[in-house]
Amino acid sequence: MAACPKCGQAIDADFGMFNCPSCQAFLSVDLDGQVSIADGDDPLPPEQNALNNVVEEPAADNIDYGNFDSFDIDPSIAKAEAEPSQDLGVAIGSENELPDISDLPNASAEIEAEAIESTRVLDSANLDDVVAFGNSELSSSQTGGILYDIYLSGIDTAEIREEIRLHIEDKKFLWNVEDLLRSIKNGRLIIRRVNAVKTAIFIQRIKHLDIDIQWKQHEIVRL
Repeated sequence: MAACPKCGQAIDADFGMFNCPSCQAFLSVDLDGQVSIADGDDPLPPEQNALNNVVEEPAADNIDYGNFDSFDIDPSIAKAEAEPSQDLGVAIGSENELPDISDLPNASAEIEAEAIESTRVLDSANLDDVVAFGNSELSSSQTGGILYDIYLSGIDTAEIREEIRLHIEDKKFLWNVEDLLRSIKNGRLIIRRVNAVKTAIFIQRIKHLDIDIQWKQHEIVRL
C-alpha cells in the first residue's frame, strides 16, 4: 500500500488527488500508483476530501465477538430458512440492468460530440470542479473524457517566464517544453487539450503567480 511521503500515513487510493487524512498534505497519485506531494498549500475542500477517504471496515479477525452460549436450532426452522423463496415476481437486479448496446441505432458507428464552454476566469473556488472531475473514473477513461485548453496571459517578465518554464518541464505532463516556450507571444501562452488531472495539478502550482489564468472545456464522448 502507498504511503504519504510527508508523514508516512498509509494511503488507500489508486489514482487522483486528495488530502492526506493524517497531515492534510495535498497529494497526487499517478497512473503507476506513485504518491507525491502536489505543489501548492491549499488543501482540497472538506467535502471533496471526504469522497477520496475510503472508510476501512475492521477485519473479521480483529472483531471481538465475545463469549456466547451455544444453543440448538429447531431442524424444521433451519430447513424452512434454507429453502429459497418462490414468490419473487421480479428477478433481483433486473431493475438496474443496462440495455444491450446492440439494440441502439448505429451502435457500431463512433459518435463524437464536442461542446466548448465560454471562457471562464479560473480561481481557487471554481478549480474545485476540475479537481472533482480529475478524481472521477471518466477522467482516466480511454474511451472518452473531458479535456481543457489552458490560457495564460501576463507573462511579461523574465522571472514569470522562468517560473512557467520550470513548471511545464515536469516530465509527468509529457509536454514539448521548447514548442510551448516558443509559442509565447505578447505574454500569452496556450496549452491545448490537457486532461483534468494534469489541469488541476498545473493550475495548483502556478496560481500564486501574478498572471491571468483562463480555460476552455471540451467534452468528448465516444460510444
